[in-house]
Amino acid sequence: MESGDKAELVGLIVGAATRRSGVGRLLVQAAEDWASDRGLLSIVVRSNAIRPESHSFYRRIGYTQSKTQHVYAKPLQRKSGA
Repeated sequence: MESGDKAELVGLIVGAATRRSGVGRLLVQAAEDWASDRGLLSIVVRSNAIRPESHSFYRRIGYTQSKTQHVYAKPLQRKSGA
């Protein structure tokens, strides 16, 4: 499926002692600037469902939730001789 070129912020964790100091906002702004400088028109952030504090952070800085999903994983057995 194609959705156009976009930036994706894959991981952002700010330590508990530093939260609410503006560091997260500055890091996200740097990522947005990087994407904009490259001509990208949007940026996507994935935030784990078990981290509600990050959800409110992203909403406060202008992000909107675009979908909810479940991610499934299955370990694979190694075939003998591989």
